[in-house]
Amino acid sequence: MYFCESSSLSDRTKHIINVVSIGPGLCQGDFGMKHRISPSVPFPKLAVNPAALALAAFLAGLCAMMLAVYARMFLARLLYPLDLEWMEGGVLVHVQRLVEARPLYIAPSVDFIPFAYTPFYYVAVALPATFLGVSFFLARLISLLALASIPVAYLRALRTVESVPGRGLPWFALLAALLGLCLLLLEYFTTGAWLDLARADTLFLALTLWGGVVLVGADRGSHGTRAMIVAGVLFSLAFWTKQTAVLFILVAGAWQLARDWRRCAILVITVALLCGGGMLLLQWHSDGWAWFYLRRIHQLHTFDASRAWIKTPMELASRLWPLGIAGLLGISWSAVSRKRPAAGVLFWWLFAICGVVTAAVGSGTQWAHINALLPAAVFLPPAVAASWTGWASSVRSTPDGDLHLCDAAATDTRRRLHMAWMLAGFAILLFHLHTRHPGAVEFERATPTAADRMAARNFIRTLRRMPGPILIPYHPWSAVLAGSPPHFHQHALTDIRGAGLPVPRDFTAGLRSGRWSTIVHDRHGHTFWRQWPGFTSHYRNTSAVRGRRLHTWAGNPCGPRTFWTPVTP
Repeated sequence: MYFCESSSLSDRTKHIINVVSIGPGLCQGDFGMKHRISPSVPFPKLAVNPAALALAAFLAGLCAMMLAVYARMFLARLLYPLDLEWMEGGVLVHVQRLVEARPLYIAPSVDFIPFAYTPFYYVAVALPATFLGVSFFLARLISLLALASIPVAYLRALRTVESVPGRGLPWFALLAALLGLCLLLLEYFTTGAWLDLARADTLFLALTLWGGVVLVGADRGSHGTRAMIVAGVLFSLAFWTKQTAVLFILVAGAWQLARDWRRCAILVITVALLCGGGMLLLQWHSDGWAWFYLRRIHQLHTFDASRAWIKTPMELASRLWPLGIAGLLGISWSAVSRKRPAAGVLFWWLFAICGVVTAAVGSGTQWAHINALLPAAVFLPPAVAASWTGWASSVRSTPDGDLHLCDAAATDTRRRLHMAWMLAGFAILLFHLHTRHPGAVEFERATPTAADRMAARNFIRTLRRMPGPILIPYHPWSAVLAGSPPHFHQHALTDIRGAGLPVPRDFTAGLRSGRWSTIVHDRHGHTFWRQWPGFTSHYRNTSAVRGRRLHTWAGNPCGPRTFWTPVTP
């Protein structure tokens, strides 16, 4: 794939030396002669194979077109003024409480019931919301920024995997990071169109990914203690964003223990202080309610072992098998070149396996949605790309950006093998991009139009004309937008009832007394109405929501349907 001209040979014997792998200052021709390259002598330039450049340019262009399509959809969703997913409004209620310096984990009441998630995402949104105001736009922007950090983490992950610090060829890492983002976006719809929502998942995945990057990078640096502390902080923040991070923390700790137990001790102490100590402090501050919401509720959820350990792995395998083959192909180059893969390759494959296990556990949990598959989609691309670093290390660059040669002999057969590996990897990626790329219909279903945004604004105007206060348990932030006080979310009410707690007394009392002048319900039928004791006895359905039909764009399909008013005595 690459060629250099040996300057030490006569004109008659001068020929092209095929380069396969590159080492520190050695050049070996196909006739077995080695030439020491003096540090004072400039490295010989390499002519890059035009086919490799053409393939790289083609993949980069394809990725750029994909990103442009997704960016257009993300912008339309970012500007939508109502819930894209039914729990987004409840998330904003959490954020509003933090802005007002009110506690999250309290006894359930009609005014607030917390979700069963750790609070860092709410904190991340509340910090800028203190100055900019609470909004769907801001909460979704946090998720989009977390998503934008993922390809940067992919890039850093590949740079830390390289065996020679600071000498890697940047083109491979840049292209692999771009491809990694596109591979993740290929699973956008099959994981629930979740990455850009006002939900904690994207931030949790980004923090976990960056924790892994720092941990692997510590092997190359002299500041191991500092790196372990930073990695521990990132993993702890990931845990405080979503409890699922605990599986990745265990894998990271086991990997570091096998590498260096002293550094592992620093990592464990950092995580124990921030996670364990933080949980004890939160438990004390919440009078014991934090453990109920963050642990007890999840313990009481049923678990479908068949879905977790059979259906989910089969589903992931049916989608992602080309990436698995690409990863094995990249690792097999190490056997051809007789070089041991870098330790970072093992780490990212451990994280990829952990992502699959996390997806399986999440999918098997009661009321799970397909967003549970996101960890597998996020952590497989860096594992595949890391597997190809041995192949990509056939070329190195000097600090000024020039290319120089390896120390291993490069026969014509080895050069052809190198090209064959590249073509095979390209074919697999192209096949995966072609078969997994969503169609126009999927983008249309997930993208609010200008008419949808207008209908959402008209609904808010209608609510503001309705007598208040207003109760909208499926979309509590819509009540806030209409000028009414915030209240509980239906999902949180379902959670606590599943955990054995009764419906809050002030809610049933409010229904009996006609506390709310208007109630908006998303569902039809007594199966849903009887979830609120006394609802149909004290309220009557007076009208339907008119105009363009409102609905969510991800997750639980629902939308405001009917207006209810108190029954007059």
